[in-house]
Amino acid sequence: MVQIDASTDVNIYQESGNWYYIIGTATPEPITTFPIVVVNPNIGLANLEVSITTDIIITADDQYLEQGSEAISFSAFRKTITVDGVPNYPGFIRNGSLLANGFNRSNVSNIGVSPAGGSTLATGAGWVCQEYFGKGATSCFITNCWSSGDIPANCGGIVGRNCAILAGSDCYISQCHSLGDIGTNSGGICGTTIGNIIIVSCYSSGDITGTAAGGILGADSNIISTAPNFRIDSCYSSGDILGVSAGGIVGKNAGANIRVINSYSTGAISLTGGGIFGEDFNVGVLANNCYTSGTGNGGQGGIFSKSSDDNLQGANNYSEYNNGGTAWTDANARIHLLDAPSAGFRIGDIWCSITANTPYEFNGFGYSPYDVNPQSNYDETIRQGANSVPGLLTGYTYSILAVKNVDDEEIPTPSGLTINSSTGIISVGRAVPVGEYTLYIRDSINPYDITQFLLTVDLFCYGPGTQILIGIPSTATEPNDDKSDLEPGFTDTDISTTIKPKIISRYADIASLRPGMLVKTRRHGYLPIEAIGVKTIRTGGHPKTRMFKLPAQHADQTELLVTGGHSILLTDKHKLGTSGEQPKIQQHKLDGCRRVLAMDWPGAKPSPARMLTPIYHLVLAGPLHRYAIWVNGGWLSESTSREHFKQYRFTPLN
Repeated sequence: MVQIDASTDVNIYQESGNWYYIIGTATPEPITTFPIVVVNPNIGLANLEVSITTDIIITADDQYLEQGSEAISFSAFRKTITVDGVPNYPGFIRNGSLLANGFNRSNVSNIGVSPAGGSTLATGAGWVCQEYFGKGATSCFITNCWSSGDIPANCGGIVGRNCAILAGSDCYISQCHSLGDIGTNSGGICGTTIGNIIIVSCYSSGDITGTAAGGILGADSNIISTAPNFRIDSCYSSGDILGVSAGGIVGKNAGANIRVINSYSTGAISLTGGGIFGEDFNVGVLANNCYTSGTGNGGQGGIFSKSSDDNLQGANNYSEYNNGGTAWTDANARIHLLDAPSAGFRIGDIWCSITANTPYEFNGFGYSPYDVNPQSNYDETIRQGANSVPGLLTGYTYSILAVKNVDDEEIPTPSGLTINSSTGIISVGRAVPVGEYTLYIRDSINPYDITQFLLTVDLFCYGPGTQILIGIPSTATEPNDDKSDLEPGFTDTDISTTIKPKIISRYADIASLRPGMLVKTRRHGYLPIEAIGVKTIRTGGHPKTRMFKLPAQHADQTELLVTGGHSILLTDKHKLGTSGEQPKIQQHKLDGCRRVLAMDWPGAKPSPARMLTPIYHLVLAGPLHRYAIWVNGGWLSESTSREHFKQYRFTPLN
């Protein structure tokens, strides 16, 4: 084996079939012995990041990574691990074994493993994480991982058997999936286990062929009272349930502490299988708000194996088989399931109805393969006549499933609002009304990932006469230790004792500014203007596209004229009026500041609709998209991004 002791990030890669690692910016070191054990000597700090930076081909059963201390994160973002010609492979990540406990604070993410050349799993193994992962350990996470290989007897598609075994252990598995067929006692995500685990937003698509197997969790799981919180939430299997005593979600002999909520299976159910729980489930298991749409035979086909009562242990469950149907009907499903779409609508609080009388899907399922950000948190502001920047993931076929307005009401898709089916880029036509929308976007590659795209159609600009705090270099010089440019509480690590030109601050009319001039920012000193422009608009009827006058808050300020969608910024120290006068704070901060839209500012007065007025905005040169800048005697407000400057088609002031 080779041991890597690192206090800074580690990159592991292959080149011409050889393995190497780099610690920080040091010289690459070859790896010639295996496994690779990684140790973090600074476990009291943030996790040590261990990244796979190239595709990896594994050719021996000892080629894997082992966590050798607390506080380590493993990731292979957009890379593939191929196990080629290796029988009995134990899995790519090890954290615990039969004879040794695992380590706390383990984070495994964005790792995909595929077999080639006849590779197979060892007994009890998982393609991504080995058996006994997280044994005796806490704060263990497996996120956005996948496998494509078959899952033989007593194994797991993502993590092997005995995950988080021992009292006090815990493991959280989310946004993972497996594609291979599932063998005897095995689970599509997790092998046989008696640990304390939560599995959220995971799925398997392979056929459940093995006796007692489960689409998510294997057989004989969670059978002791020391793991009281085993929960499976928002998971599904789509393969046929072919094995004797198998379950669409949980295999045979499920322990009394297992709860399955908001989950489903769609495969045909054979023999003594169950759509959610396999045979011989223990008294105490629960299924709530679950369904199975697969047809059954021989008296099988419900939520629980060998039971005609879908709510035998739980509530709000539904199977077509036990309700007299041979195919899915929306009308039957709505009687039983919570938060289902109402008649005539596609979106409910949990479920989507893709087309009439087809099984429901989740309205927001989480990650897609190789995407580090939850898709339900994707948002953008787009002006009328412009497109989203950037698009969603490429290589998919996209469509808009449904649209909701700001009041969370499903509405017809506005005319002119479209999505490019190949790139996912959203276009906002000039006829699309200004406002806020939630777009539910479906892709054809992984149809159960429903993207919730938060779209705001508006303007945010400065009105004529706005005064911007700028800096003018003088002929005088001064020591480069002046912190006056910085907001109190912040330090400039680049300050030295060298001599610099002295900068004089003053306010200047925005119409007089030009590229290259310096603008004072809240936290980043003076930055040059990269672009500044003007355009004439006719104000709209929606508050975000009308001009608002904001009253001065103290003697040094003057009133501020901006569009209603423009952000006014507050530091954490800033308190505005009494508790009854506090404005609505927007969800996301900008440059460390809380945001209040001008239309929500106390005392803001709107100008008339359909009024012609020039508007201005500026882009500052720097790594951030937007910056907090001072205007009109002390207001903190926002500059704009390069993308939005282009979208708004300002006429440059040069």
